[in-house]
Amino acid sequence: MSRVISMRSVMAAVHHNGGPPFRPTWPGHYRSGVPLHDLEAVLRSRRDDAPAGSYTAELLADPERTQRKIMEEAFEVCLELGRTDRSDERIAEEAADLVYHLMVGLVGADVPFDHVLRVLEERKR
Repeated sequence: MSRVISMRSVMAAVHHNGGPPFRPTWPGHYRSGVPLHDLEAVLRSRRDDAPAGSYTAELLADPERTQRKIMEEAFEVCLELGRTDRSDERIAEEAADLVYHLMVGLVGADVPFDHVLRVLEERKR
């Protein structure tokens, strides 16, 4: 069964795990209707105009820290998937953390999420 992770669950999980709460600061921040595109827009805004105290801006200023967070979150997803007493909620929380940090890495490397989607589309058989 596939699961869809919402923008709200991504940001709630990041906040739950020590990151700051998600607080968009401009009108119309959910216009695209595609949660990961919305997240990408928020991340780009944090990169381009880093608000003081922004966890995202801190990550974007330190690519090595972002890489470490991506690896950490991927490992935590694997741990949750490997448990005999799996919890859908814990798996979703860890997956949300991984998606968030991966998106930060993509924005930091200036790789648009649409490029990732294009590669996935090209791999379809």
